[in-house]
Amino acid sequence: MNFRKLFMAILVLSMVFVFAACRREADTEAPPATTPPQVEQPTPGEVDDTPTPESLHIPFTTRAALLASMPDFAPSGSINQASGTRASINMLYGWDNVATNAQARRLMWEGVSTMESNSRREMFANPMVINGAAGGIEVYNNDDGSRTYRFNIYTDNVWSDGRTITAHDYVGWILLTAHPYYLEIITSPAGSPHMMGRAAFAAGDAPTMTGVRVYDEATFSVTVYADFLPFVWESFVYMSYQPMPLHAMLPGFDTQTQVRDSENGAYLTGLTQDLVTAGINGVETLVRRTNADGDYVTNDDGDYIYDLVGGTGFRFQPTVTSSAYMFESFDPSTFTIVLRANPLFSGTWDGYLPRIERVIFSEHVTAVIVDSLANAEADIVVGQGGGETINNMLTHLVEAGTHTFVNYPRNGQGFLRLHVDHGPTQFIEVRQAFKWLIDRDEFKEMFTLGHGVMVHAMYGIAHWWTQEAIDRGMHDRMIMFTFNPEEAVALLEAGGWTLDAQGNEQPRDFFGPANIRHKDVTNSPQHPGALAFEEDQNVTVLDDGRLLMELNIRWATWESAINPITRVFEALVPHQMRAVGMELTTTRLPNPLTYLSRSGTTPDPTFHLFNQGQTFDPRVWQPWNQVDHNYARSHNLTFTSDPELFELSNRLRFIEIDTDEGRNQFVETFMDVMVEWNRQVIEVPLYADMWFDFFPVWLGDWYNNSVWGFDSAVIRAYDGRP
Repeated sequence: MNFRKLFMAILVLSMVFVFAACRREADTEAPPATTPPQVEQPTPGEVDDTPTPESLHIPFTTRAALLASMPDFAPSGSINQASGTRASINMLYGWDNVATNAQARRLMWEGVSTMESNSRREMFANPMVINGAAGGIEVYNNDDGSRTYRFNIYTDNVWSDGRTITAHDYVGWILLTAHPYYLEIITSPAGSPHMMGRAAFAAGDAPTMTGVRVYDEATFSVTVYADFLPFVWESFVYMSYQPMPLHAMLPGFDTQTQVRDSENGAYLTGLTQDLVTAGINGVETLVRRTNADGDYVTNDDGDYIYDLVGGTGFRFQPTVTSSAYMFESFDPSTFTIVLRANPLFSGTWDGYLPRIERVIFSEHVTAVIVDSLANAEADIVVGQGGGETINNMLTHLVEAGTHTFVNYPRNGQGFLRLHVDHGPTQFIEVRQAFKWLIDRDEFKEMFTLGHGVMVHAMYGIAHWWTQEAIDRGMHDRMIMFTFNPEEAVALLEAGGWTLDAQGNEQPRDFFGPANIRHKDVTNSPQHPGALAFEEDQNVTVLDDGRLLMELNIRWATWESAINPITRVFEALVPHQMRAVGMELTTTRLPNPLTYLSRSGTTPDPTFHLFNQGQTFDPRVWQPWNQVDHNYARSHNLTFTSDPELFELSNRLRFIEIDTDEGRNQFVETFMDVMVEWNRQVIEVPLYADMWFDFFPVWLGDWYNNSVWGFDSAVIRAYDGRP
């Protein structure tokens, strides 16, 4: 067996000792965005014949250094976050993706994950969990091409009920979330096809999960299939695991004795469907649904409709947690979650214990958010966008002296998405001309009221790789597409869009609002998968047999009159398009996104243009999925099948970024991908708005950015009221 060790805990040792030596109790500096130092790797090809990997002796322990740096104090005060997203009843993973609940879950359970990340979301081993002296995280390249990750953990961390967190708790959660009994009741199961043996275990075809082992209280391992290697996000997807308290979740379950190991993999004993259902759901609380007038709502058969508002199971009332906070309550009438500081939490990867006693999540819609903060019905709003709302808060809160703020670019953007497999938008000259006709600077200013920045391709401006690419001159290689109708006309003419509705050649000044451009597409090449010209709604068959395509871009937008992107777009763009002979046909729909993905009853190509917003995952970015022509297993919502763009994007997938060389290769390839994305114009970025956190002047040590988040920031802040 080819064996290599990536002792990931070492990656943070230097950083941790800096924190231990320099951390100040009341400073307001941001958590350092330091890149973990790289470790020289062993020479490839080393052979180890022993069944268990050797341990690496590290003569110091990072956990001890962190514990020594943590002050001894009792948390106090509270912070009430005004959330625009209504919290749900589901406190456990797998039932919904509500942002408010996700923040609460991270505060309750993700502090003892095997991997952690800094304020730039660069990944490294969690020094409070991974025991470097016992071997850290060891990685084996197996003879069949698979890879095994062996985790050596401390057994000093405890659950909020005082029980020790062991390797069995990590493995137990891996097994339970793949178990048929669990999958029977969950609504949003997470697939992990990379994990060896998981598919057979989940299907009930195998009693063990062959790729998961638990050796003792401090050691477990996970094996990944060769087909999924190498993988750029290996450290996050393949090496990041967290424990969950099965002993509290499942009545009578003993994690230490019922999570077992064998030569064929780990397994669970003593489970039944009734046990899993009773433990997780318990007795559910249902209430009759009422309408705005207080009348009961019925279905088409006249039966009452009931809503689930809670229950006695762990899903609704998690009694045991592992991280900085514990669950205290959820009020289904006000959709308010209350968490309380966990006195048994050992601390964060950078040496922090919670300093605020209670964290509250309450619903406050954007229309009343200013009043909510001004009247102290809530304390803080995080990630606030929208120029009008921001200006109102600056005027009524900051100028009043009750609140202050931090702001940062959103790690996302508002943009226009194009379908490029039918109609005129399948031609690159049309897409580029369309982009030249949009005054994107003016659009950004009108939409954000000065609180935004420009972006030029489909990237998140807060990602560390984007920041490094910009520093290396990525934007200098891109087409800026500033407003330029002359450039648009030149592209259209070069592309053959010079015919009138009868197929006759016409001079430049012929085209305008009354005369739309056309193109003879009879012999035009098409990418694989594109809609045949004869079936295209923009194409007319002339008497002489030629296929004539009209330059008419069909836009599906929201029927709501208050959609701000729609309003700004209509004010700036359609008249510029028509001035050069490009038509825009607008269709307002309750949900145009069904046509975007061609889901449900609308599978056929209908529209060419959609307005959207997107916020990127702070840790991972997988552009190859967005341009993969195999639509069934990807997120390709432009329906591009360009082989060059896919091949270029797919290179990123196989880069191992845990070395300086790999990191550099990733940034350079990312730049190449974004330059090509920019040139092809399968999407039109419009702005990345600035996000604001508005918080009371008594809140100390508040630092945030668009990839750090409320749950990371609140652990490190404090209530400064007397």
